[in-house]
Amino acid sequence: MNATFFIGLRIDFGLFLIGFGANKFLHFMPAWEMSEAAMNYFSALVGTNTKI
Repeated sequence: MNATFFIGLRIDFGLFLIGFGANKFLHFMPAWEMSEAAMNYFSALVGTNTKI
């Protein structure tokens, strides 16, 4: 494949990581609402000390 493609892909992934990393501190992306089934699943994982 073309080296330019991979450079563009690396830049895209880098911007993605910077954006989501900055969100941890700046909170500019709202958290989404989870369904009741998803909440029950994650509650069960936390209750069994499962690392996610």
